This record gives sequence, structure tokens and C-alpha cells, in this order.
Amino acid sequence: MLQSHHGQTAPVSDEVIDQVVRELNELHSKAALEEALQMGKIIVDRFYGGDLTEWRAHRSKETSFRRLAARVDLDLRVSATRLYRSVALYELSCRLEIGAESKLTTTHLRLVIGLPTEVQMALLEDVKRSQWSTERLERETTRLRAALEKRRGRPPAPPLVKAVRKLVRDWKHIEAEIDNEEGEDLSAKELESVYQAVDDIKSRLELLARRLATQAKCQPIEQSTDGASSHELSNTSTKRRHQSTLAHHMPAAPMQRIENTQGRES
Repeated sequence: MLQSHHGQTAPVSDEVIDQVVRELNELHSKAALEEALQMGKIIVDRFYGGDLTEWRAHRSKETSFRRLAARVDLDLRVSATRLYRSVALYELSCRLEIGAESKLTTTHLRLVIGLPTEVQMALLEDVKRSQWSTERLERETTRLRAALEKRRGRPPAPPLVKAVRKLVRDWKHIEAEIDNEEGEDLSAKELESVYQAVDDIKSRLELLARRLATQAKCQPIEQSTDGASSHELSNTSTKRRHQSTLAHHMPAAPMQRIENTQGRES
């Protein structure tokens, strides 16, 4: 790790970025938690000299991390979200002394990220002692986050805002499952059912977005990437990878629907 004149972490060289990309790609096929912890360790070791304090201070805003995330659309087979989550999981596992051999899963650890340390420890201990499901843990973390926000004096969010936040969390969970190649264990019929459900949700959300745009008196976001926002453009390749993962196992009819959908959106 290099230090700048101001004591901050200096950007690493392109050669170090290349090496990290190769090592992360090699880990892509390993078990989920073990893979995430090793990915996080690689990034912290190479970019922050193994110093988690540096990561906590800069996180994803640090120049080297942003340059690594930019390789997602080129030769890195790991999403930017997964990169950040891997380091966050590694930081959590080091702080709470949780190893890859633990019976805790990636989802268990992800759900407690951002909570106070003592709360994280208590929740994960309950998971191990009482064999909580991830659904039970999610209910508890949601309740505790709401209580912490209320204690800080924040006004409660309106029901619609809460519903949308939950939808975003659920969608991130779906993306994580696809990133982890969970679809490989599903039959063609199951994958077709998942695809059709996601496609139906997409259509319903498009209608809802237009209704909200009318109420907010703003222009709805068009499906075409021509003139799309930078956020949409940055997510295009991720969406296509997720479609490809599902489509690989699809029978002919759903495959044709995917092609037709892509044709309308291009």
C-alpha cells in the first residue's frame, strides 16, 4: 500500500488491479461465504495494506476500489455490489472473529451489516443457538433497525416508502442468488417459472412507475438506453448477465420471449 503526502491511501498501479481481477475471477466458483471472505481479504490486503481501518475510512469511495469496480463490464466476473459486500463481510468476520467454517451463511452476515457491534453479536448468537432461519433473522433486523431509527428521532417512513425499500432489498437478494449461480440447481421448469414471475413483476413496475411519474409531474424513465441516465447504463450489463443466467436453461418459448423483450428494449 502506498501513502500519499496527506497520509491517505494512494491509488495502486494498473498491474495490481490486473492481478486482483485475476484472483477474484479464480474465486468465483468457490463456496459463497468462503469466496466472499477471500475476495474481501484480497481487496483489503492489496488496496489497504491489510488495514481495515483504512477501508472503514474510505470504503467504496477510494480511487482504487472505484477503478476495480469499473472492470466489472470488461473482464471482472463479479458485480460491483458483490465486491462491496465481500469487503463488508470480511470486515464483519474479522471484527466478530467469524471464520469461513462457521455454520453462519453469507445471508446471515449480510443481514446484520450496519447494525451496532453488540447487536450484531447478539443476533448471530441467537441464530446459532436457536437455529434461526434467514427469514426470522431478517424480521428481527428489520424490527431493530426501525427501533434504532425511532430512537434517533427520525420520523417513521410512509407505508409506500417502506414497501419500496423492502422491494429493493428483496430484489438485491434475488440478484445475489443469481450472482451466486443458484439457478444452476433449478430445473428448466423452475427457471421458466422464475423468469415468467420476474417478467410479470417488470411489467407491473413499469405501469406503477408511470403512475408515480404522473403524480410527481415528471417524465417517466423510458426503457430505451438511448439518452438513459448513467445509473441505467451502469446496470445494463448486469441485467443482461442475469437474463443470460435464466435464459441458459429456458425452453424454446421463454427464450423467444427474452429475445422479443430485448428487441423492444434495444
